Amino acid sequence: MRERLLSTLCVLFAACSVAMADVFHVNDVKIRKGRLGELAIQLTLPTDARYRGFQFDLSLPQGFSVKADNNQEPGFTLGDGFGDIIGSSNYTESDNHGVARYLFYYMSVSEESGFLPDGSVLTLPLQVDASVEEGQYQATLHDIAFSQPVAGSSEVKSVSADDITFNLEVVSDILMLSEDDVMPPAATNEKENIIVKRTVKVGEWSTLCLPFDMTGEQLADAFGSDAMLAYFRSYSMDENTSTINVNFETVDLSDGLVANYPYIVKTSADVSEFSLMAVYEPDESNAVAIYETGSGPRKTLMGSFFGTLRAGTMVPEGALFISDNLFWYSVGKTSIKAFRAYLDLTDKLDLTDDSAASNVKLVVDGDVTTGIGLAAVGQRAAGHSMGVFDLQGRRVDVVSQKGIYVKDGKKVIVK
Repeated sequence: MRERLLSTLCVLFAACSVAMADVFHVNDVKIRKGRLGELAIQLTLPTDARYRGFQFDLSLPQGFSVKADNNQEPGFTLGDGFGDIIGSSNYTESDNHGVARYLFYYMSVSEESGFLPDGSVLTLPLQVDASVEEGQYQATLHDIAFSQPVAGSSEVKSVSADDITFNLEVVSDILMLSEDDVMPPAATNEKENIIVKRTVKVGEWSTLCLPFDMTGEQLADAFGSDAMLAYFRSYSMDENTSTINVNFETVDLSDGLVANYPYIVKTSADVSEFSLMAVYEPDESNAVAIYETGSGPRKTLMGSFFGTLRAGTMVPEGALFISDNLFWYSVGKTSIKAFRAYLDLTDKLDLTDDSAASNVKLVVDGDVTTGIGLAAVGQRAAGHSMGVFDLQGRRVDVVSQKGIYVKDGKKVIVK
């Protein structure tokens, strides 16, 4: 029955042919060796187009295939916008899963419903054999056709579209994570061979938030056996001096590090990258340590320490971040790299008062950390120049372009 239905629908699609282009937007796909990748196909239909269904063939290079579903047919996932559309698929050659045919159509139609939604996304799970060499390959969507009702009749005509060629990039089975990644890899929730680029300066406290658990042995290998790791506990305020102490407590390195949880770390040697085997499970939505007081209806949020897992994360205005062994507060246009954290105590910081703001101190295990204070507007910290930064928080060694910069905590305009 299924084969007869597919045959009938294919006849309908072939009834008439009218050329059409640019009906799909297809992304290039990056796949790790021996792993799954995802091909996203977005409908980009002409204005006022009304189509009842579509079909296409997908041809993949040797060693690539569409992962089969529970019925051993080529898998696919339809976005919510497709509604009650029906989808069918099959491998066109039984011994070659690299050639797949897809057909989608509406059975229940009316004058106002049963038409393809522009912008909706169809995704296909692609896999590559471990034997395939790293590099770029090409795949093609072809024999693309859409069914369009013929006005004033129950017939449909076929509207064909141009073939679409896209790239498949096979990369190493090593998962590379970088502090410069704006779009980090999707979670695998599996143990991975990971290389992490995260720079940490020797002898300075740096914020740290990583998308995997680490054992004590892994921490020692990555940051040194004498590294110090601490978590946010609370803050306290001396009303007489307007000093705000931000309190951290060290953890025993052997206890390990918790995934997606923000810390501060200090090492006795510079760190640029490290490697480990770990379960990669990024979850930035829960990467926060919260300081609360009271309970029930009297519970009060006092401060939050937010972790970042992607470069370019904007630090909210008034929030604190650490750079060059100093606390800085954001003017709302500061971005930080991945695997860092920022502190939000805006309910306690009066940023219009330089003398009060300058008295924020980092306290670890009850001891005020020498040299870690706030670089306040109009002030120099610990007698040293704070340098020149752009509005994204990046240090600028030579000012060569016009624009607004922050020099020693003050905004300056270079014309």
